[in-house]
Amino acid sequence: MALISAVTPLDKVQRLISTVVREMSTASMSLEANRRALDERGASVPLPDGILIEDIQISDVITGELLTPSCTKKQKVVLYLHGGGFSTGSSISHRPLCARIARQSQWKVMCVNYRLAPEYKFPCAVEDAVTSYSWLLSQGYMSADIVFAGDSAGGGLAMAAVQMIMLHKNRKDLPLPAGAIGLSPWLDLECTSESYQENRHIDKFASSEGLRPMGRGYMGDTCSKDPLVSPFYAADLKGMCPLLLQVGSAETLRDEVIAFARLAQQDGVDVELQIWENMIHVWHSFGDILPEANMAIRKIADWLDTH
Repeated sequence: MALISAVTPLDKVQRLISTVVREMSTASMSLEANRRALDERGASVPLPDGILIEDIQISDVITGELLTPSCTKKQKVVLYLHGGGFSTGSSISHRPLCARIARQSQWKVMCVNYRLAPEYKFPCAVEDAVTSYSWLLSQGYMSADIVFAGDSAGGGLAMAAVQMIMLHKNRKDLPLPAGAIGLSPWLDLECTSESYQENRHIDKFASSEGLRPMGRGYMGDTCSKDPLVSPFYAADLKGMCPLLLQVGSAETLRDEVIAFARLAQQDGVDVELQIWENMIHVWHSFGDILPEANMAIRKIADWLDTH
């Protein structure tokens, strides 16, 4: 476990993020309006130079974007699963974050538009993630050159997709990817950890009151403790690929990420857990106001260099 010291003091983080929360508030919007608003914000953010964006069609129901940096490590690709509580978010809303990961790492980043809840409930999203991985393999990528990644709900999906591959559910003979990265991954859809209460007045982006309804919309009648729904409840992670987990000390999700990392370590998994002082949920998205956002992406790039 690595503790990453803060550059930005907590009171400043709170002030900055409170302003962003007010500007980004979509609570009064319909689901469709919320989705449009997130895409509009993503499309309005300037991207780093030298990023080629290509639309891709993975299946009849799965699309995405492939972001290729001008200086790229050929045939190295991050399969990115966006956050948004399983019900919002897209390759457009997450294009700025994916572009910065691509630029820093010099890896291609494929951001997948998996099917969203509540229209498409579990297991659609996790099956779409595995289908996207199979598609990359069919395009000539080697498993050793593919890393799953995702933020929030997408981070949980990344962990669930690797477990589905391990279990060979509905798939045969799929090799494991080179690794999986969770940026503030949401791993327990029941939101049971103490940090939900401890940090509820600091982390305004991921309250248990806001997350639980989205979790119910995604899981439907499936038990919330199914490890493909909530990886937090996995009984056995032996044989899992190497993991990088980044979480903020001020996050509501902090404790579940730490517990999952410990479980994986106990099962012999190569895990790097980074706890970032004073950071809140998916602080990586705030590269224009938090230096720690770009620092965390640099750490992701460093980890990719070794996996």
